[in-house]
Amino acid sequence: MKHFFRVVFGVYITLCILGTNVEAATREYWIAAEKVVWNYAPSGKNLIRAEMGLGVWVTKSTYNTQQLLS
Repeated sequence: MKHFFRVVFGVYITLCILGTNVEAATREYWIAAEKVVWNYAPSGKNLIRAEMGLGVWVTKSTYNTQQLLS
């Protein structure tokens, strides 16, 4: 039984040593904020839950992001 654990431990150590030679990739991501106008209900209807209507969006269904970015 001791021999089995020695073999397993030896294999484990060997794999750990061989596995440390891995190169990592460097990735670079870019994001940007753009000034846009969002229209939550371009059709003028609530297409998700028609029975609820537009609710609070009846008076204004657009949102201007320029207010946030200026």
